[in-house]
Order: sequence, then C-alpha cells, then structure tokens
Amino acid sequence: MAVLLVPVMVLAQEGPPEGCTMSHDVGISGCPSSGWVDASTTEKWGVCCLFNTIYGVTDLLFAILFALAILFFVYGGITMVMAAGDTEKFGKGKNYIMYALIGIVVALLAKAFPSIIKTVMGM
Repeated sequence: MAVLLVPVMVLAQEGPPEGCTMSHDVGISGCPSSGWVDASTTEKWGVCCLFNTIYGVTDLLFAILFALAILFFVYGGITMVMAAGDTEKFGKGKNYIMYALIGIVVALLAKAFPSIIKTVMGM
C-alpha cells in the first residue's frame, strides 16, 4: 500500500515538472540539443523530454550489453583454449561466443531504438 501512496505524497509537495534538462541531441525540430527545456517556451517539450530519457536509457543499455558481450567473448575463448581436445567443452566455448554475438546485435538494436520510434511516429 505504501508503494502506491509514495507518488501521491511526492506530487503533493510540488507540482509536476514543467520541463527537463536535455543531455542528448534528439534530432527533433524545436528541441534544443542541451540545456533546460521549458514548457512555456518550447511547444514540444514533452516529446523532447521523453526522447531525451529514451536516449539516456538506450545508451546505458548499450554500454552494459556491450561490456557483457566482451566478457562472454573472453570466457568463450578461454573455454575453447582450455578444452584440451574435449569436444563438449569446445562446443560450450563456441556457444559463449555465439551468445556474445547475439548480445552485440541486441546492443546495436538498443542504440537504434530511438530512431525506429521517431520513424514510426513520423518525426
């Protein structure tokens, strides 16, 4: 019950935000590439703030997935080298490298996600 009441209590303290701080160039006309976006000066401030958040999340997701993929590459390579002729261990190493490649593809899709959303929305 407390989890449901926390947002109500927070919003009771002050009103909802009337803008956001841009940290990414979202590529939408009317959105600044940096600085504060104010609702009174920018017509599309909600869209600008939403895409700024999406870019931030996808950048973080890209970094995490790429780091994990590198770890899987290294672990797969070590497993293959240490297999010493055991085909089962060698196959596990190949699988780790395949999972790393899949992780890189997913990371690249995460990086392309905002552009896909903008294309679907016609922006």
